[in-house]
Amino acid sequence: MPETYNVFRAFIASPGDVAAERQLAEETIASVNKGVRDTLAVTIDTRKWEHMPPEVPDLPEEKLQDKLNKEVERCHFFVLILYKRYGTIQPGYAISNTEREIDTILKIHERKPKLRILSYFRDLETNADPGGQEEKVRELRKRLERIGVPYRTYRDPIEFTKYLTHDLYDVLLRIKLSPFKKQALNRFWHFGQTTRPNQPRVAIVYPPVDRHILTAGSDPEYWLKKLANLIALEDYKALQKIESNITLIGCINYRVYPYTNPPADLPWMNRVWLCLPRNKLGLKELAKHQNVRFQFPESATRSSSILWRRTTGRRISVKSPMAAYLQKQRSKMEISGEWHGQLGRIVAKDFAVLARVRRNAVGDDEPLWDYFLGGIRGLGTWGSAWFIDKEYKQFQQYGEDDNIEMLLEVTFQDGRILEVSNVSECSQQYFNKANDPVNIEKNIAAYQG
Repeated sequence: MPETYNVFRAFIASPGDVAAERQLAEETIASVNKGVRDTLAVTIDTRKWEHMPPEVPDLPEEKLQDKLNKEVERCHFFVLILYKRYGTIQPGYAISNTEREIDTILKIHERKPKLRILSYFRDLETNADPGGQEEKVRELRKRLERIGVPYRTYRDPIEFTKYLTHDLYDVLLRIKLSPFKKQALNRFWHFGQTTRPNQPRVAIVYPPVDRHILTAGSDPEYWLKKLANLIALEDYKALQKIESNITLIGCINYRVYPYTNPPADLPWMNRVWLCLPRNKLGLKELAKHQNVRFQFPESATRSSSILWRRTTGRRISVKSPMAAYLQKQRSKMEISGEWHGQLGRIVAKDFAVLARVRRNAVGDDEPLWDYFLGGIRGLGTWGSAWFIDKEYKQFQQYGEDDNIEMLLEVTFQDGRILEVSNVSECSQQYFNKANDPVNIEKNIAAYQG
């Protein structure tokens, strides 16, 4: 994890009739912060009128403007959200706070035309007599067009959230990164389109946690009360990385589904399959692909190994040493009952598959793609998503139409992914050694110092 972060200030300007969007903007920024905090070493600090010190009653206009100027000047970009109102004018003042904020931001833009202004207008109904507030909103749209500031229109708060999420990632990517990462990620996340008007274009399918493991003692609802989304921690970590990645490349047309409730038009989507050993629908779709280099052998519960084919054609069996790592370290911990942080202060290893496999086109449609991210244990699934985000340079060697298949070794230490390596061409002896109790003890001893 980075030791220091670049903090970028975002000023949110909006009147009272978009209160829902205003709240969603802060929640979206908080969510984006989680996605970029470690990958880009940045975070966004929101600023708005309410964050400013209390006003002195009847403060002169020029003093009030000075306060606002100082606050706005310190910001790196701005978020404008409007619907029908342009803000309420408080007694003793000539214009509303929102109008004052917008005027200030646009004056700064005159001096700094590269300054990013993210503007969002909720769709207005046809209105023969819009009133003074709505007329100002419509005039602002025209003003932005004249000065070359783009804006988006949205139908509802859900669509607003999608647009804002995409735009925030885009802004941070432009501020912090060169285009190289985006270009490299586009080599991996390559989504085909169909003539069928499906929505969304990408489906991310995860295995929900089995209900039978969510009980404790006499309370059958114990873990159900704690896991709101019924998704394992490692799968959730992988999901966060995937959403951050595909949003960074400009794709906002995606949705997350449990495999127990897939959409009817799933065959016409690009699909991302998480945690294959537990993802029964994903395993069925994997079986439809011919000549892939990997399999997860069937079992009564979940696969405990990966069957992998090297480029030489030699097949090897890969087992996970993770259970042995956990048993050897946690058996010495005097912890019972609720989760304790000490349980995460360990070293562990797992193996995973990361793949992009082409699906045949239907009619005149473009080819679609299946993405498979599956660890033998949940750690591997998390690590495969981590690999995409951190080792994106490795995708430069592939063409947009190439299948991609990798076998990965994931190392976990002190609550986070430490390293993920491509071990696709390693020998059977390598994986046997990874599961050797003597080698596991040696790695644990080196970790514990």
